[in-house]
Amino acid sequence: MIYKIDLDEIRMGKSIAYDNKVKRLSPVVLNITEKNIEDYIANNIKEVLPTTDLMTIFQERKWQEEPDIMAMNGKGDLYIFELKRIQASEDNILQLLRYAQKFGSYEYSEINKIYQVYKNDNQFSLLDDLNKNLGNNILSQNDINNKQHLYLITNGTNEDTIKKIKFWKSNGLDINLIIYWIFENNGNYFIEFNICKDLEGLLEYEKRYYIVNTNSRFTQNFNLATFLNEEKVAIQGDIKNRIKIFKKGDIIFLYQNGDGIVARGEIKDNQFYKKDWNGVKEDEYYMELSDFKKLTSKNYLTKKMLDEICKRNFVLTPTIIYLSENEGKDIDDSIKNL
Repeated sequence: MIYKIDLDEIRMGKSIAYDNKVKRLSPVVLNITEKNIEDYIANNIKEVLPTTDLMTIFQERKWQEEPDIMAMNGKGDLYIFELKRIQASEDNILQLLRYAQKFGSYEYSEINKIYQVYKNDNQFSLLDDLNKNLGNNILSQNDINNKQHLYLITNGTNEDTIKKIKFWKSNGLDINLIIYWIFENNGNYFIEFNICKDLEGLLEYEKRYYIVNTNSRFTQNFNLATFLNEEKVAIQGDIKNRIKIFKKGDIIFLYQNGDGIVARGEIKDNQFYKKDWNGVKEDEYYMELSDFKKLTSKNYLTKKMLDEICKRNFVLTPTIIYLSENEGKDIDDSIKNL
């Protein structure tokens, strides 16, 4: 948690008021789109990587296989950015690698052409603007795009993504992770970009909270008591691979349609298992939960109660619902106090 402090109060040993807590919020809750974040970064690229003088040279176009943002530094190195509004996945690494393979081989004329597309004017010269804006006046066409730097920007991460980044870094690829967080305090909003050096240490801070539907409506011969006795979170059918977003330590609230939250648990480890579902072989992926707590029927947290706890109008139709840190902790505290 981050708290706003009064230096005089701190020096006098006074307590920090709860109202001064700085809340960490999801862009989903704030209705901030991925495009909103992309435009903000493109317009403030020097602030995202303050140690590197950069100039934005391109933003993706609709329906094109292109990076979200490309930029260049004063040496002519190409920076490729892939942005995800919420949590990254290992598939995003593959995207970055594809972009590096494609755009990393571009000659100056090709790079200059996409810069003109970005500027919507074929009279612009990338070389002239780099020399002018980054203060060198020494770059030539031969200096452009000799090196590439890859950045994944996301509002969260998972162990698989970190493993992939570490693997490629160990093999000489300059690939990096930037986590952004949005905070609110007394109606003021803040965004922070963190270039992640300690990839392993990041996981502890990135514990996440989810509401996950039991999928009883679509499961043949479903029995809630039997399901809860298995102490698991399960995803079935075409979206079963989404189980991979969960990592050890994440808190899962199991939601039963018509009842509410019926149990909570913590992802035990990063192993997922497969079993048959509705007669289809291995069509259910599941993970075991520890610190599991079943709620009695009289204590189920209904949608109305969840709305009141989180001060949010929940739409509970998706199988997986991401919660902000504050929402997750408030729900968890409500369950612990039952």
